[in-house]
Amino acid sequence: MNIFTLSVSYIRHKLLATLLHIMTFSCGIAMIVILFLGHTQIEHHTTRNLQGIDLVVSGKGSPLQIILSSIFHIDIPTGNISVSDADIITQNPMVKSTIPVALGDNYNGFRIVGTTADYIYHYGGTISQGKVFEHEMQSVVGYNIAQKYNLKIGDKLLGSHGLTGGGDVHKDMPYHIVGILEKNNSVLDSLILTPVSSVWHIHEHHHHSDHKEHGENKEHDKHKETKQITALLVTYKTPMAAVILPRMINSDTKMQAASPAFEMARLNKFIGIGSVVFENIAYFLIALSSIHIIISMIQMTNERCYDMALMRSMGALPQKIMLMLLTQTMFMSFISVIFGLILGHGFIHFIGYLTQNMQSFSFTGTAFYAQELWVFILAVSVGIISAVIPIIKLYRLNIFQIITTGR
Repeated sequence: MNIFTLSVSYIRHKLLATLLHIMTFSCGIAMIVILFLGHTQIEHHTTRNLQGIDLVVSGKGSPLQIILSSIFHIDIPTGNISVSDADIITQNPMVKSTIPVALGDNYNGFRIVGTTADYIYHYGGTISQGKVFEHEMQSVVGYNIAQKYNLKIGDKLLGSHGLTGGGDVHKDMPYHIVGILEKNNSVLDSLILTPVSSVWHIHEHHHHSDHKEHGENKEHDKHKETKQITALLVTYKTPMAAVILPRMINSDTKMQAASPAFEMARLNKFIGIGSVVFENIAYFLIALSSIHIIISMIQMTNERCYDMALMRSMGALPQKIMLMLLTQTMFMSFISVIFGLILGHGFIHFIGYLTQNMQSFSFTGTAFYAQELWVFILAVSVGIISAVIPIIKLYRLNIFQIITTGR
């Protein structure tokens, strides 16, 4: 019987105790993996979606709400700003470029965004089929939406009023799909993009229909509201703009300027508290399971003193018995790590399935990172430490006394 077979036999003999510490160790590893994968993927998507955007200008309200609604598309906008006011910002000498964002409709919960082709180019979007929109009521569909609903070039889709599903459907004003984007792991994947004029056209028609339904006989063309957009994404030309422009907008205009970097730093500060607690719980479970392994090995050694003494008396070298003990602890540690990785990645993949409609964040359990290799180092460390005390006891065995007394 070789060392590995003998080690497995001893583990099977203490199957319940072995399963208990494997479960505890696996849960600790899984929590660490979930925390790492979640944080890494959120950070990646956040960085990806914020790239190149120095300032977001929208209606007065919460700066964080402006960032979440205009960049990540996971909140309700604070209000609109007029195109004339937006043009003043665009023409400011401290501004390098701007991209308009006009919201108001959705397609089965996915937001329809009125913008320009620069929005696609800003995120490095690539057209896999068709072309970029050029005219009113043309649309370019993100990869996730096209895959989910099997949309193709030439198809028509009907938007619903509002930013979430359930609103009035614009049945007589379909969007014509002229392009489908390749997947690029940015906010583009879950958006439908169209010219800003498409959003104005639909809502002017919707506004005009509402007037008719209420019996109002005002001439709509004479009282037509100023063209508006939801937000303006701004890129600075000079570092001085970060000091001057937000203060000027917030104090001298009816608009609100929000810094994506500052607001996300504030958000991460609050979220970080929960992450620290979660991380400490995971480390506590790992420490608890490691201690359990060590205690289990000590108990198993005490119970097997006669067996080890008998093996020594029959010529087994101490090094061979030591290797057997080390094999047992390493085997249990590696099994725990494997299960922990499976649980952690499986949980993240399940979360990704539940949140597949989210515009900005997508999670996947199929992604593996080099940093996860440290869990195997942890397994080796726990295995070695767990075997140290039993090995020390092995070298101190009084073979003659144990064989003669049976203990």
